[in-house]
Amino acid sequence: MSGRNEFLGGQNTSGLKHREELIPQGQVPGGLPATNTSMAKSLVPERRLMLPLPSRGLVYPEGSALCDCKELEITGMKTPQLNIMSNTSFIKNGEMLNRLVQSALTNREVKVEQMLLADRFVLFTALRISEYGTSYRVGLTCPSCGTKRPEVVDLGTFIDEMKFLELAPLVPHSNVFGFKLPSSGLETKFRYLTGADEKELYLNQRSKQRHGIVDEQNVTDTLMKVIVELAGYDSKGTINQIIQELPASDTKALLKYMADHEPGVKMRTPFTCYGCDFTGKVGVPVEASFIAPDSNDSE
Repeated sequence: MSGRNEFLGGQNTSGLKHREELIPQGQVPGGLPATNTSMAKSLVPERRLMLPLPSRGLVYPEGSALCDCKELEITGMKTPQLNIMSNTSFIKNGEMLNRLVQSALTNREVKVEQMLLADRFVLFTALRISEYGTSYRVGLTCPSCGTKRPEVVDLGTFIDEMKFLELAPLVPHSNVFGFKLPSSGLETKFRYLTGADEKELYLNQRSKQRHGIVDEQNVTDTLMKVIVELAGYDSKGTINQIIQELPASDTKALLKYMADHEPGVKMRTPFTCYGCDFTGKVGVPVEASFIAPDSNDSE
């Protein structure tokens, strides 16, 4: 099979195991007419793509539709997805992304809130590419001098180069991994964030903002979400107390270890700064234009 995929904007997607076909919504594979299908559905082809999950389904519990699930099928974006993206209530409640991806899944038993952010982001990125192509115009910032300039990056490259889970969970079919903090020597058990975790962190941040609270605990809040056991203690209260006493080097080491081993799409691209001598890779932010680009930015 060729590495060129029309669903992903015609870019090289040799790293994907996918199905290249347009299925008329009024038919099932094989050409047989589907029953109780409206004429409108029979007129509009449905785009589908089978995407691999970076986690390979190894972190989900037995009995879950995601357990050992190596790939999921999604459809392309349609009008209902635009409704979700423009729903201010979903945006305010931190539900837009989860609902958007959920609406595109063909397997209705999968719950997006239970998915690792890494798995969800692959599906989200493929949704974007299916509608607007692989070109993404975004502002990149030089980490050396702070100069920012617009660039066009190829999202298809990020999909092709996605990283799959290499760490083995401490217990099979669990989202729990181990790390020994280098300075204190404490043993830590951590987990990767899910869609539900992201929503809770977002709502907590919004609550603080509404009450005029200056949020100075972003790192602590994240650690409280990802650490499930610290120095043999699994009580949230005790973990929080230990976190407050951890050397900064331990905190940085844990977060770096998690980032280095996290599966998923790594949004980094080569960058040469015209304002200084910096040359290297920089992070590609997900801005509003990622999912709703101007017409002149899409392919």
